[in-house]
Amino acid sequence: MTAIRSTIFEVLVVVAIGCGVAFAGNSLRSKGQLRWSKNYFDRGSGQTRIPANNATKSATSSPDDSTALTKDSESGGTAHAPEQADSTTATDHPDHDYQEILFDDVLALLNHEDTDMGLNIFVDARKLEQFEEGHIPGAIQANHYEIENFAAVLLERAGPADKVVVYCNGGDCEDSIFMCTDLFELGVPKESIYLYVGGWEEWASKGARSEIGSGM
Repeated sequence: MTAIRSTIFEVLVVVAIGCGVAFAGNSLRSKGQLRWSKNYFDRGSGQTRIPANNATKSATSSPDDSTALTKDSESGGTAHAPEQADSTTATDHPDHDYQEILFDDVLALLNHEDTDMGLNIFVDARKLEQFEEGHIPGAIQANHYEIENFAAVLLERAGPADKVVVYCNGGDCEDSIFMCTDLFELGVPKESIYLYVGGWEEWASKGARSEIGSGM
């Protein structure tokens, strides 16, 4: 019994000396020092935490976002929403297969020297009372629904012209499309016919030069 107790005592002394050496060595380490307050056996819930900045980014941006943004590299990466289509562009006009012309180009043609020589002409496809209230200077008034009354003057003026610009009120007005077809059927080359989609409403709203009266 005495020998067993002596052996146990010697083991305890060795363990105590080993622990003392270990504690002293750990306290002297500058890196990899064990922290007695830390639980080294806790592996957590097994979920990966997303840093706060990444979580915010994923919450505010999505590849499925229905609003398309365009990035302007020259403005420091500022994002801009796509510009809305102008209300007088071709997207608002009924379907047709005639070439279209916009306000700036119509204005340029009106002021071009070829217009004074009759090479660029304008055809107003609205009713006479609307035409008399205001129209593009020098325009010919011709109503699709009475085309037989205007065929002769249209052939005389539009036949030799390089560009024939046709308009009505604008927007979803179809009279200008019908007049384009009338001109084509009268023999005016399709490549010479231009449909001004903005029409009189756009022309007047921009304060462009105009005439009143019959103009004939």
